[in-house]
Amino acid sequence: MNRDFRGDVWSYRGLYIFLGLGIIFLKILPIPQTAGAWPYPDILLCLTMSWIIRRPEYLPTLLIAFMFLLTDLFLMRPPGLMAFGVLAGTEFLRNRIYILRELSLIGEWIVVSLVIILIFALTHVIAFLTVISTTNFGLEMIGALTSIAAYPLVVWVSNAFFKVHKPAMGEVDERGHRR
Repeated sequence: MNRDFRGDVWSYRGLYIFLGLGIIFLKILPIPQTAGAWPYPDILLCLTMSWIIRRPEYLPTLLIAFMFLLTDLFLMRPPGLMAFGVLAGTEFLRNRIYILRELSLIGEWIVVSLVIILIFALTHVIAFLTVISTTNFGLEMIGALTSIAAYPLVVWVSNAFFKVHKPAMGEVDERGHRR
């Protein structure tokens, strides 16, 4: 436990920003998608959900809001709409962190799946009620389903390559606070 916790947190925040900008860059590349193809999963959403459950101190609320507002602007979505939905979903998960840490991956996957579906449905309903042009609701739900399907892979990559894992039983930070 000789690691500097504060430096560790800031390095993971930097890694999140780097990964987020990379994902945004890949999304805005002009890659043709054939008609009838399924929408790509929202990897940034999966990454955010995974890290919130494992290490919420790595992702403060303002960082999540900034990344998803940036995503909204670059992808030409209504500014702040998806950011609002993701913030609502991540804060819901953050407030239930101690319950979610006790679940297996399957239980966690079910909870995250429900949150992802609610985020996509909430943003679509708000866009519809405010008369913002939206995409087909069915396509948005397929996008949610592909994100749900990609979640276990994102969890595995986060754990295997970036070492973002659930805290061990009794693990504390340098101040003695439970992680």
